Amino acid sequence: NMGLPGEIVLDPITVTGFSNLEFKADFGAVPNDWDDTDNLEVQYNFDGGAWLTLVQFGHSNGANDPLTVVVNGTGGANTIIGAVLTFDLQTIISTNFIGTGALLNIRVLVDSANNYEAFGLDNVIVTGLMAGANIPPSISNMQRTPAADPVGLNTDVSVTADITDADLDNVATATLDWSFTDLA
Repeated sequence: NMGLPGEIVLDPITVTGFSNLEFKADFGAVPNDWDDTDNLEVQYNFDGGAWLTLVQFGHSNGANDPLTVVVNGTGGANTIIGAVLTFDLQTIISTNFIGTGALLNIRVLVDSANNYEAFGLDNVIVTGLMAGANIPPSISNMQRTPAADPVGLNTDVSVTADITDADLDNVATATLDWSFTDLA
């Protein structure tokens, strides 16, 4: 890279009225070829402000190691610290945004001072929740009793599930639409 970091700059994204921004992109990199002075990071700013790190890849093991996620948000959908980039593209997710604004600017910086380091980037997506939108509740841990099939026509069946309401508008009940298919 002739001693200067490479830079990919995306067109500005209008985010007025959106919250809970999420960055998602597919990354890959040649494993076992990155030095501890090499750097790959996604940066952002709102409305042309100072650039902030959203997610960063690197390592501190000397020479010829794979890149790992070293900076990212924690919890939720965020890709875990320590995730390793390989030849195969993998989706990296970050919700590590601080601040708000009308225009979101994103750039990818790569600094690989020694030769032969390579990375791939595809499917860059930024999503958010529009003001006033209702996040649908999520249903998880569904369990049916009895769990084994087949269930006879006159068998009592119960279902339990966990319902999580992310925007806290207090879901009081849930309706389960149950149908029966005769496999005979």
